Amino acid sequence: MITSTDNRALSKALLFHPSRSGFNGRDIYRPFFNSKGSDHHYVNMGRWTTVIGVLISVGTTYLVMQFASIMDYVQALFSFFIAPLFGTVVLGMLWKRATGPAGFWGLLCGTLSSVSMWS
Repeated sequence: MITSTDNRALSKALLFHPSRSGFNGRDIYRPFFNSKGSDHHYVNMGRWTTVIGVLISVGTTYLVMQFASIMDYVQALFSFFIAPLFGTVVLGMLWKRATGPAGFWGLLCGTLSSVSMWS
């Protein structure tokens, strides 16, 4: 039973990486950085973003190993991102004068202040 659960998680992880490379190439890289590239260029960029994403995920495992448990790590991540995101969403929904740039800067400053208070 544990083996089937591991296989299921691994197959989902392997499906995630190719879809992310297509998303990065089509939806982020092409419109914002290089709109006149060839298909070969976009395929190569998708492959490189997949390799970089895998390296980042491997590096993250070493960061997680420094916590006492996985729950401590998850709680730290939630404290960094969920509270500022909640405040930004609530202000954006309830205050008519809220703008997109104000929401971005509020979310960025809230996240950075959460990280600075933690370390």
